[in-house]
Amino acid sequence: MLDTPAFGWDTLARYQLIEILVLWEGCVVVSQLGEAFGIGRQHAQKVLRQYRTVAPGNLVYDESRKEFAD
Repeated sequence: MLDTPAFGWDTLARYQLIEILVLWEGCVVVSQLGEAFGIGRQHAQKVLRQYRTVAPGNLVYDESRKEFAD
């Protein structure tokens, strides 16, 4: 059996949007998550931090552009 973490639908939707934005736009910024899901900046940052622990190496933070890219 696979040892995969169980996520709620809201978390899965947020992770899916992160992956779609990175695929199509090459990056994702905190404000995009906030606007898409009606969450605050701090919550959106938390979602991105959690995503990076679940999928390490998928995103790298670019300090100069203040965005996460692949």
